[in-house]
Amino acid sequence: MRTSDWLAAPEDMTSAETVGIHADLLQEGDVVRVLQGETFPCDGVVLACSPPSAPTASASTSSPNVHAGGGHRGGEAFVDESTLTGESRAVRKATGDSVSAGSVLLGGGAGRGGVRVVVRADRVGSNTTLARIVQTVLSAYLTLQVTFDAP
Repeated sequence: MRTSDWLAAPEDMTSAETVGIHADLLQEGDVVRVLQGETFPCDGVVLACSPPSAPTASASTSSPNVHAGGGHRGGEAFVDESTLTGESRAVRKATGDSVSAGSVLLGGGAGRGGVRVVVRADRVGSNTTLARIVQTVLSAYLTLQVTFDAP
């Protein structure tokens, strides 16, 4: 089982308690924690970015940059979207930004390593952008194959 298949409680992205599931079992609305070097298993929206050493905070914290339980709402991460775009470059992502299945979490801002990102799954499985691209290419290939094979 890959680490990116672990679900994190949205109120506590630094919790050691997670539930491991296979990416095929993800559902829209699930909250997924992705670690540096891992691939995003779904299309979704970034809820939080945090280094693994983020301080734990109580639910009553008054800091706007700390999510209850210690996840930083602020911060940034860099993602390689070359699977979708063909361009191998780091794309900055922050809270509220969208991410796509197949993208790889490269790291955090200011040279920070070991970043983790929490994402709400908006599209999973065959509904992701990557799956639709693959289906379109396959469909075009099969259409060409039938055209060339016809008498």
